[in-house]
Amino acid sequence: MFSDDELAKWFSNLNLGPEAQELIRGVRSGQSVRAVAGKRSNVSGKYPSRKMGVTIQFESHRVELAAIQEMEHDAEVIEYYDQPNRFPLSYLNRQGRNIRVLHTPDFLVLRTKSVGWEEWKTEADLESLSSKAPERYLHAERNLWRCPAGEAFATKLGMYYRLRSSKEINGVLQSNMDFLEDYLRLDSIAEQSDWKDALRESVDAEPGILLNELLSKANGDAVADVLYSMIARGELYADLNRCRLAETDRVRLFRDKQAADAFDRAMDIAEATTNRTRPLECTVGRSLRWDGRMWKIVNVGD
Repeated sequence: MFSDDELAKWFSNLNLGPEAQELIRGVRSGQSVRAVAGKRSNVSGKYPSRKMGVTIQFESHRVELAAIQEMEHDAEVIEYYDQPNRFPLSYLNRQGRNIRVLHTPDFLVLRTKSVGWEEWKTEADLESLSSKAPERYLHAERNLWRCPAGEAFATKLGMYYRLRSSKEINGVLQSNMDFLEDYLRLDSIAEQSDWKDALRESVDAEPGILLNELLSKANGDAVADVLYSMIARGELYADLNRCRLAETDRVRLFRDKQAADAFDRAMDIAEATTNRTRPLECTVGRSLRWDGRMWKIVNVGD
């Protein structure tokens, strides 16, 4: 989270005016303006956020909880607040009548280079709402939806407003978050410093080592628990958006995201060079990038 000095610098970098600054400070220092409640097809609850240090409300375990988990692991998201404030939405309906409603968005999200409100709904709900109020819920393209009234209010403050659909949720990431959830709560595992040092040394010695290879070196369920705990807590990096952790022969591990980015750049350069100068050498154990994924040759036929 931002310190006072960091917040002031961030305000300056985004060129936010006094009104936006006052609004954001108010949300940061206050509480949610509305308590969420579950519906027939949804389960509401509270998520213990490590990023925010508080519990975050969600009204839908299928949509809002998934959004929370994505923000928890999105490096671009610095802070986020549920049910942050209310503001008016004004628009003309199909009959030309001026409609004005008081709106409470799901989240206020402070990102590294932007800040704004995000409202999450299922695709089915958006389709239904759009048929009733197309001026408020506008289907722009593919999975993208817009709320012109929300955008107009936010733009005046130098902020954004985004209507988000359940179709935007990354199923791979959600699967990984569900898998890692218990490891975030087991502090006793996270304190195994000797094993952590050994695992970190293995990753440093071979950046991009496959998860199954490191697990075979670990040789034990207890060490595997420590490894998954390190991934869950960001002490080792795996691209949780790309591969499910259950696919241990595809997941690559790094010290941090910077090391992963450097590895990807090096592989792209090597692939481009190889493609220009010579055919691929098909030998057992060789790694190659194909269709945006890393593969390893395990068998070569005649």
